[in-house]
Amino acid sequence: MLTAERSKARTSPPEATEVATLIRTARTLRDARREIDALRAHNARLQREIMQLKEREALTHRLADEDELTGLYNRRRMMQRLESAIALATRHRRHLGLLFIDLDGFKVVNDRYGHAMGDALLKSVGSRIAARARKSDLVCRYGGDEFVVVLPELAEAADAHQIAETIRWRLALPYVIEDTELRVTASVGTALFPMDGEKPEHLLQRADEAMYQAKALQAPESSRVRADSAVAPAEAMIAPGSVAGAAPRSTACTSSRHSGTAANLAVRLAAREFAESPTPVSR
Repeated sequence: MLTAERSKARTSPPEATEVATLIRTARTLRDARREIDALRAHNARLQREIMQLKEREALTHRLADEDELTGLYNRRRMMQRLESAIALATRHRRHLGLLFIDLDGFKVVNDRYGHAMGDALLKSVGSRIAARARKSDLVCRYGGDEFVVVLPELAEAADAHQIAETIRWRLALPYVIEDTELRVTASVGTALFPMDGEKPEHLLQRADEAMYQAKALQAPESSRVRADSAVAPAEAMIAPGSVAGAAPRSTACTSSRHSGTAANLAVRLAAREFAESPTPVSR
């Protein structure tokens, strides 16, 4: 009889067995949920890391192709695109233009108002050039206050000069930066493919030479920066707290294949001397 009672005590009723099963199932589900939550959190971290890596990669590619200040193409990317544009122009037997743009009087802005103001001016200049260029054109900040515009698929060679004049005129309009009115002008040199060269470096050299010739043509009157509060804006002068440069007589010209090295050097030195020396004005 004692053995039967012990056996009965060890035998659980059906309800107790079901409760135990439910408890084990609930614990298993709870552990599974915890694992699922942990996996979800880990997956979210991985997604964030992947997104950050993609953003860094995009930034790396952008910095490799773009000028950090203006957002325009940098010199390296411009040279790559210029080579492709020349190959395309050769295949279709069309003209290609290259504009070399240099600001007149930018050094005076930097010296008088600081580099922060100079950087803001360069960004505005870049925006104006890009706004006046065609959709197919490539605008590049070549370095410092120099910009290059590649004009692919030109119908006529004269189109390059027209675009250069449009950009030059636009850059001569006043800039308002931090409540200060700035006026600078630009010298533009034009080179044409294939007349002025068939390689990127040749076109850049010709356009650079033409730019310095244009700068020399407008010196001394219009390449000097003057400041005076006693004259009206119509006289190409400025109001107090701004910098002005008179509109150049001619800032777009083609380069000559027959320019000698000494003559080119003399033009560069004379143009740079005039461009960097402000005209004294009595007050």
